[in-house]
Amino acid sequence: MVINKVLQIWNPLLNKKSKTVKDVKSTETQEIIKNLIDSMRDSKLVWLSAVQIWDDKRIFVTEIKETKYRKPDELDWLKVYINPKIIWFSIAQCLIYEGCGSVGDWDIFWPVKRPKWIVIEAHDENWKKFTLKATWLLARVIQHEYDHLEWINFMERVTDMHKLTNRENYKRHILKEDKKIK
Repeated sequence: MVINKVLQIWNPLLNKKSKTVKDVKSTETQEIIKNLIDSMRDSKLVWLSAVQIWDDKRIFVTEIKETKYRKPDELDWLKVYINPKIIWFSIAQCLIYEGCGSVGDWDIFWPVKRPKWIVIEAHDENWKKFTLKATWLLARVIQHEYDHLEWINFMERVTDMHKLTNRENYKRHILKEDKKIK
């Protein structure tokens, strides 16, 4: 098991657009996928992109596990997205606080407005193409990681920089309000 420390925002490697994966069966690609999963779980994140663990390939993973803050309908099993492309997004948007593993050392959250629903196409770890319609938390997670692959950090999407908060305040006050929006 290889656990990579998640790159932090000031690292210039996060400022590179990711490259298309050409051979999913290669040892390199399979190692990236395994490292992504292991690093995501070790960091207690629900998403992670290859660029955040020192690799420039168009791969990210998501896994929304149960916590005392998440309802059962928000949970989603482990998914691997290779060469993803968001092909549709709703006009309807929602404003929710987001954090990021790449600012994890700071433990901060800001409000970000994103489409409520999206449709994404990608390949899984076996090179099987899939199309997924995602809503609410999964849609947000996918958009966040897709942005990393496009060299966009969530701080570029913040609606009000003055509304910065830390994890404790987020859990105590804001998370309850975010649930009401749904």
